[in-house]
Amino acid sequence: MKAALLLALACCSSALAAQRASQPIVHVVDDRGDPVPYAVVMVGGSNSRITNDSGMVQVGASRSAKLELWVRRIGYREHRGAVLPDSATGAFRVTLQPVARALGAVVVEERISTSLSRTGFYDRVDRVQRGAIVGEFVTPEELDARNALKVSDLMRGRRLASVAYVGSMRQPVLLGRGGCVMTILLDGNRLNSTAQDVMEEEGPTSISNLSRAQRAGNQRDELLMRHPSIDELVAGREVNAIEIYSSMATAPAELVQLSGGGGCGLVAIWTGPRQ
Repeated sequence: MKAALLLALACCSSALAAQRASQPIVHVVDDRGDPVPYAVVMVGGSNSRITNDSGMVQVGASRSAKLELWVRRIGYREHRGAVLPDSATGAFRVTLQPVARALGAVVVEERISTSLSRTGFYDRVDRVQRGAIVGEFVTPEELDARNALKVSDLMRGRRLASVAYVGSMRQPVLLGRGGCVMTILLDGNRLNSTAQDVMEEEGPTSISNLSRAQRAGNQRDELLMRHPSIDELVAGREVNAIEIYSSMATAPAELVQLSGGGGCGLVAIWTGPRQ
């Protein structure tokens, strides 16, 4: 019985490995043939994936004679259209053309050493894409396209988080699953003394029933007025990227350590110029 079980598991693992190996690889390069790291790739309007520091990503599509690709990266003209596989490598190669921009003083760094790569953002993107952790990401490319003025606007319609508006001032609060108040990291530091903290003390039962929470009385409303919301602390245009994790159990250990723990989900907001 044990031998049969081990054989079944081995066969299952082999089948999964074979399925993954058969998935096409997209290779994004610039007009000089150099890799374009961290480009956003969509196949036929499906969920987006992000290339690694070598400009490559495996996409969850069946192998075919051509792929309909939408590829975006800040600083390059986006690509939309059908791509044929490279005859030598079999990868679907996409060439992005740089956008000419007038620049001030330029500091030369390593090609892939962007502010987000240094914080581990793209490493965590890769871990999510490999299924090692569960998370949701808002990339610089999406932020550029939406150009939202408020952080709360950027959080609307997310899979792992939602926005509730509380108190007479209608302050936004970020909620995880079950109406649980999430912990916010801003550039790696936990945000304290905010509207999030006031509502966290209310507990998930109250926050899930906003009409009752709003009838809680003047005392809580006064507390909210003295505590800023995320929209008051950070402008949408200052945000470079966002990470969302539905629980501390599924969040990366390095971010949980920075947050100081807690029972609910985690939102990590990174600011700075979008690269």
